Amino acid sequence: VKRTMLAFADENNYPILFHCSLGRDRTGTTAILILGLCGVDEETILKEYYTSFFSRQGGYTADMLYAQGLNLQWLMEGFDKYEGDTLQARITAYLFDLGVTQAEIDAIKSIILE
Repeated sequence: VKRTMLAFADENNYPILFHCSLGRDRTGTTAILILGLCGVDEETILKEYYTSFFSRQGGYTADMLYAQGLNLQWLMEGFDKYEGDTLQARITAYLFDLGVTQAEIDAIKSIILE
């Protein structure tokens, strides 16, 4: 995760494309982190994550949607272990815990938001 965030913090890597085999788990988690850092509200972030399950490549069944809901629940519970009143604050605290610096977070936000 830290290496991924460092890639986003380097302006030379843009435009940037990130993906995994189906565009859900690793891609979805990375998207949650980036969207959270950029101040997107939690409801929108969760909707975006769930929307990824409707890709043609992966298809989906009720069991798969249930499993994805569990994955997202576990991910959110992981963020809940960190201090902060918002998902954005907890994501930032999580990244600090991984060794991502404020300067790197600021770089990501500056590159993406400006």
